[in-house]
Amino acid sequence: MQGSDLRTLRQQLRLSQSELKDMLNAALERSYDKPRISRWENGREPIPDEVGRAVAALASGQPRHARILVLANQKGGVGKTTSAINLACGLARQGARVLLVDLDPQATATVALMAAGSVEAYRQGRTMAQVILRDRPLEEAIFRADDPLLGGRAGFDRRPAISTSPRRMAGASLASTWRCARGWSRCAAATTPSSSMRRPISAC
Repeated sequence: MQGSDLRTLRQQLRLSQSELKDMLNAALERSYDKPRISRWENGREPIPDEVGRAVAALASGQPRHARILVLANQKGGVGKTTSAINLACGLARQGARVLLVDLDPQATATVALMAAGSVEAYRQGRTMAQVILRDRPLEEAIFRADDPLLGGRAGFDRRPAISTSPRRMAGASLASTWRCARGWSRCAAATTPSSSMRRPISAC
């Protein structure tokens, strides 16, 4: 495998060099670092055959784009959060890599899955409120399925809400969902009732 091929496959997987390094180390029980990934991609160091095979295998089983499911309705209490959680659970049980994004200021999905851990998530600044209001990097607001604050209550990754202005949340909801989807095969988003229905909501 050539460096340009590795870069193309990594971009197809929507992974950063650091994320690819972590996946390779987990799959191959190695201790590669990010500079080595860079050297491989720039052709300054030959790519081991096992790395080429591992990346090709990852790419062959990974959709080119995440399928994004947005649960939105102008009315509250119609089951958006319940449907989003159940969709995330069902897709994860089928083997999909799922990210659940809570974009509702009421943070019902967050509290349902994290219980008391939702307060600690806010204290750590790892919520969509901090992402939207304080420019916190999106990547820092992701809770992996094995995160202690989830307490084993979810078989998928998630991004908690914790309240902010419904108007601010609505304005950022769909753009945030698209940006969240990199690296997952499915992305389910529970939105606030005030998310504008005047604009079309797309799914890919």
